[in-house]
Amino acid sequence: MKKGISCIIPCLNSEKYIKKNIITINKIFKKYEKKFEIILIDDFSKDKTLEIIKSLRSNKVKIIKNKKNLGKSSSIIKGVKKSAFNKVIFVDSDLPYLKNFKQIIKGLKKYDLVFVDRGHKDSRKLNSNETFYQSLREIIGGLIKFLIKIIFNFPYKDTQAGLKGFKKIKDFSKIKFYSRRFFLDIELINSYHKKRKKIKNIPTSYSVAKTSTIKLFSFKNIEIILEFIKIVFLVKFKS
Repeated sequence: MKKGISCIIPCLNSEKYIKKNIITINKIFKKYEKKFEIILIDDFSKDKTLEIIKSLRSNKVKIIKNKKNLGKSSSIIKGVKKSAFNKVIFVDSDLPYLKNFKQIIKGLKKYDLVFVDRGHKDSRKLNSNETFYQSLREIIGGLIKFLIKIIFNFPYKDTQAGLKGFKKIKDFSKIKFYSRRFFLDIELINSYHKKRKKIKNIPTSYSVAKTSTIKLFSFKNIEIILEFIKIVFLVKFKS
């Protein structure tokens, strides 16, 4: 397997910022890692995302188009299967925690898995005056983080931040991932944790978003709950 980094970015209705963000990622890699590729997965966007990312295609930028909306986890897994290098970074298309991107690249020289952890003791929340929505979202998010930590016995408080990097360890292709939309992060961390690989969680500064595609009262929340139950059963209790 070739040495370098494959950066996987699932995209859904990202037309407002995707071009600028890919240019930014390109610049970072050219500075810190010469051997790289960027794999963009369009997850059946309804706007001009696909048209825009096609215009960015090059020897460094690959495009994958989902024929239907598969979800973030499925898109990332699809990208990993197409990746050419021994290290992988996956990040949300709006580039959260961009200031930590260099730390992920450098961390992969020493560790098998590196990820942003908003629950790290040195992480800092930037919001001061939060809206009711932000406060409620943080409470719900905190409950999910607590359940993950207790059920999977992780020494980490946050597994869901949208920036992670990992090395393809021996027999990586044999790891079975069950998540389709929301919880690939848990499975990846759980697998590396159980195999006693070198893991590094890094602190960050962050803000609680004022809006989200996931509404507090929606069918999507039922999807999240059902997939979480499935992951707990298949990964924790059945494997």
